[in-house]
Amino acid sequence: MEKRRALLIAVCLAFVGLGWLYTPKVAWADDPAPLCRFGVNINTIHPGEVSEISSYNTASLGIGWYINYHADATPSRPNNIDYTPMVRLAEQYDESSNTYSYTYAPKGQALQDVIDANPGADWFIGNEPDRLYYQDSMVPEMYAAAYHELYHLIKAADPKARIFAGSIVQPTDIRLQYVDLILQSYQAQFGEQMPVDGWSIHNFILNEQDCSRVTDGCWGADIPPGVDALSGLVIGLNELEKHRDLELFKQQIQRFRVWMSERGYTGLPVYLSEYGVLLPDWYTKPNPDDPDNPIRLFPPQKVNEFMNDTFDYMLNAADPVLGDPTDDYRLIQRFSWYSVNEMTYTLQPSPAPYPEYQYNGYLFNPTNFERSVMGDNYADYVSALPETVDLYPVSLDVLPAVAAASTEVTAVVRTRIANSGNTLASQTATVRFFEGDPEQGGQQIGDDQTITLSGCGDNVSVEVSWNNISADLHEIFVTVTPADGIVETNGANNARSQTFTPPKALNYLPIAKK
Repeated sequence: MEKRRALLIAVCLAFVGLGWLYTPKVAWADDPAPLCRFGVNINTIHPGEVSEISSYNTASLGIGWYINYHADATPSRPNNIDYTPMVRLAEQYDESSNTYSYTYAPKGQALQDVIDANPGADWFIGNEPDRLYYQDSMVPEMYAAAYHELYHLIKAADPKARIFAGSIVQPTDIRLQYVDLILQSYQAQFGEQMPVDGWSIHNFILNEQDCSRVTDGCWGADIPPGVDALSGLVIGLNELEKHRDLELFKQQIQRFRVWMSERGYTGLPVYLSEYGVLLPDWYTKPNPDDPDNPIRLFPPQKVNEFMNDTFDYMLNAADPVLGDPTDDYRLIQRFSWYSVNEMTYTLQPSPAPYPEYQYNGYLFNPTNFERSVMGDNYADYVSALPETVDLYPVSLDVLPAVAAASTEVTAVVRTRIANSGNTLASQTATVRFFEGDPEQGGQQIGDDQTITLSGCGDNVSVEVSWNNISADLHEIFVTVTPADGIVETNGANNARSQTFTPPKALNYLPIAKK
């Protein structure tokens, strides 16, 4: 029986992340304002089930973004939420030459259409490339090659697009070995560090064993392709409660941020693009107090407890060294719960006594479209949160000044303004530069500049020319002032200052000719 259960878990977990979507429009009334941190994954592999996000009242959840594991030119955007396209990868192996190649979808004009229709989008390259045999299973050198092609292709078509790498199953030690192999291969193939605008990770807590070499009780995420190991994180069938262990969840996120810092990616945004509780609520353990009523390991109340605890953690976990400086140093900028509608997968033939495998954590019933107990919990949690705005200068720099004449110096003053609030709606603000403290009569440099930023670390660079600078010590300031009616959570961080001494006047040296 235990072997049968293990096989069932292994087979069914393999399908996580497969899904497709089409886009009819459905309007819902009285939806809350979407919050940019909260997202969902929508997915179906069941004939007859509805998979378009607009058929479910996801706007009632207050989500700000979603993933459908595809890249659509005309995605549904209920409640005007963000859509994050994903390019799917596939590895091809030629046995005759013992060589690998790759392909991806969409490609060609279909991909160009998606880029044109989603300007400035965040893009995920691949889904669980570290998932052996399933999902986008890729040896590291093939992922590096595919990523290189897609990064430069998308950037050439849309320089404002942001490319997110990774989307690994979970940031355990053995899976970070896999990503290290990708980075090493990228360096070897292209002679530079892999360029990344942000990282995407999943954060499940799954067993990691080579199921081809483990004959009893093997389940979960297997070993990443290209990594020669028997096991990584081992969770036995008698330890399934670890699948919703909050401390393991935290450790994996913190481990990934440390890994980023050690590889030169400190401070970049991280999207937790898939996580949740997958194991069904019919798993039990013996009840020593009542042998006839075993303890359910994953009932809705335990799933909701895990959901709430992880929400609490990700909304607040920050580190002044490892976190994203444009998002008040939070470790995670956006997170996406699995899933909207993944409820059951029927196995053919079905091993008795389990005719269906039931995924957990589903927010809606895909048959009647009603919110589940877990969907109610998601909605209740988000509806209790106020919209927040926090605009502030992240940096202030003077670009190398140039002595234009014997007594005149010119420079460019540049700042980066960010919004670490949680609102998806763009907020308008005015940026001003000053020579001297504006509270003490400082003189404005250049004109007012208007910006608009949503939350979750959205940011923009603003600069101004500064002319006729005397060769003295200067203190420059930048301020960001929200538009009328915008109330910030922190009004004390709207200004930043920097001292600056320009170079001396030019010295003209004669040119000696032979």
